[in-house]
Amino acid sequence: MNKPELIRLTNTNANQYIGNYVLYKTHGISKIDKILRVSENKNLIYVNNPDLNNNLNINRKLYAIV
Repeated sequence: MNKPELIRLTNTNANQYIGNYVLYKTHGISKIDKILRVSENKNLIYVNNPDLNNNLNINRKLYAIV
């Protein structure tokens, strides 16, 4: 089995990873959620996490798991 690869998400590549999982930290805890969609202006990634209003700012350290 291949080892998963982590790709740093940016506003230019985030659309390519819709449907993949994203790794991020919140409140010092690493979390993984599925990327549901990307905003039109490409500044937000939408995930299913109500604590974060279901979105993540692309300026955070976000990694797609491929």
